Amino acid sequence: MTFLHRKQKVTPRQEQAAYWFAVISSDEATDVEQDEFKCWINESEENRHSYQKIQQVWQCFDDIDQNNQSNNSQILNQALDGCADSKKYASTIRNSAINLCLLFVCLWIGLDSNIYYKFSSDLSTFDGRLSTHLLEDGSQIILDAGSAIDIQYSQKERRLFLYRGRVHATVASNPNRPFIIETTSAVATALGTAFSVSTESDGTQLAVTESRVTFCTVPNDNQRTTVHCVKATEGEGSNVNKGYLSLAKNMDLSIETAWLNNRLVVNDQPLASVLDQLDKYNSGLLIYNKHNLKGVNISGVFPTNDITTVISMLSQNSNVKTIRLSGVSIIVSKI
Repeated sequence: MTFLHRKQKVTPRQEQAAYWFAVISSDEATDVEQDEFKCWINESEENRHSYQKIQQVWQCFDDIDQNNQSNNSQILNQALDGCADSKKYASTIRNSAINLCLLFVCLWIGLDSNIYYKFSSDLSTFDGRLSTHLLEDGSQIILDAGSAIDIQYSQKERRLFLYRGRVHATVASNPNRPFIIETTSAVATALGTAFSVSTESDGTQLAVTESRVTFCTVPNDNQRTTVHCVKATEGEGSNVNKGYLSLAKNMDLSIETAWLNNRLVVNDQPLASVLDQLDKYNSGLLIYNKHNLKGVNISGVFPTNDITTVISMLSQNSNVKTIRLSGVSIIVSKI
């Protein structure tokens, strides 16, 4: 199985929520800190939402075996690699209880795993299948396999935050409440339309299937960068890659939306890249060596809801050998 570890960008609000969770959980917060915390959490719905997310994940770790010190240390060491920002609060740490909470905070913001998103996001799909959801306003979303999303509705807007994967939205029209899908690198805004947004480690892609969508970059937290936007209409798309926004251009919607019908359409793509895309639909174990597959390209239409058939299709390629073990593990390698 190929594991893609992508660090999730930590926002200032997440840092603040993490800090306050550590302080309040220590049971030794001063009256001043208690008052400051109440002001912060009541300041906005977003603050409350971020704090609640940390509480939810904390509860998921209540059953961790405290005696398994070796395993816990490995987990914390991984988490600490992505937790340099928490050092700014070191001067406020007064006891080991806060230290323990901050170690958890490092785990929360530092690890990027399916388990984390399964427990922390509002909706997730890590069972190899698509899922359809009707939202409270009448809009419908379809989550691709390997996706995780949060839903934040208010009186002014309908906002979804896509942490990973892909989502297709059919939006109920409401000019007074724009429908927004946000990722760490882009924001797509519509009033009433249908469109898909996907996010990867290096950017975000938009595909519009009906009406039009405004697609914008997200400013860097550390810099006052200019926000750039494009308007994409039906049949068009755009992408933000490493902070750069492309112009809206025509797309082949039959290919871009094939995943909605449990299909993956590829044309002369590297086999390793295709397996990366198929792996999220596989509930078993898919083992392959990218180096050994270098130079092998394939084309075809593959059923993402039937990996057994996919492997059979791949076995017909003279450059590929496939092996099934116990009906569970699948090995794909170049001859």
